[in-house]
Amino acid sequence: GNMSTCDLTWCINTGSWEELLAALQLPENRAELAKFASGASYLHQPTGVEYRLMHQEDRDQVFQLIASILATQEPMSTIGITVEEYIRYILGLFASTTYLPYTIVFKSGNEIVGAYLTNDHHTRQLPSLDQMSEDQLAFFQKAAPHIEIGTRAACVDPSPEASGRVINGYSDAIREDFRGKGIGRYGNAIRMALAYHLGFNLIFRICDNESSVMSGRRYFENGHMVLYESIEIGGVKPYQGLKGGKVCQFRHLNPRL
Repeated sequence: GNMSTCDLTWCINTGSWEELLAALQLPENRAELAKFASGASYLHQPTGVEYRLMHQEDRDQVFQLIASILATQEPMSTIGITVEEYIRYILGLFASTTYLPYTIVFKSGNEIVGAYLTNDHHTRQLPSLDQMSEDQLAFFQKAAPHIEIGTRAACVDPSPEASGRVINGYSDAIREDFRGKGIGRYGNAIRMALAYHLGFNLIFRICDNESSVMSGRRYFENGHMVLYESIEIGGVKPYQGLKGGKVCQFRHLNPRL
């Protein structure tokens, strides 16, 4: 593996997008970010957590971790999405995109304790209905509430015509015993700095809950919240009784030329 290191303390110590943008103008900071983009890792001494880009060989471990967290908690568990389905279909769709240069993993010792799955939005190819296998069709029917609320929460037009180059925070998860230490917030600062450094015009992510919103609030703008209980499909409210909702967070990065 790549044993080189970089220092992103300047990045995670910013308190807002404006501060981050100002810090990104300094050549010495961009040099450290360029090292990170080339595979160097950043160790945050106070938490002992190391940040680096995902490697191909991390895939099974990362996908298992993400699915075991997200499929076992609301809102995914509410509509009965299993860990296996999450890996096979939701992460299967992600795996067909360009993501390794943008996805950040969080490590403690030799263990991966979190990941921010991030991809180039324009490399996403949704299978058309006539190309889907029966099991895919069955899954997408089951996941209809998830797709519906995500579509309604989206407050940016991610098409290349409207937004240029777009990067998407696809699935974010941190192991429970590592939450509440600021790790998610630092991950968002690094992810946004990286997206800016790589020339993207827009970054967006859909948040499932309050803690996800909080981890990005210093850097992203918030769209409107779509309440879980507002979703109705075929006369049924699949999220009945689930409080809160989804919020799209976004930031326009490099101006389009």
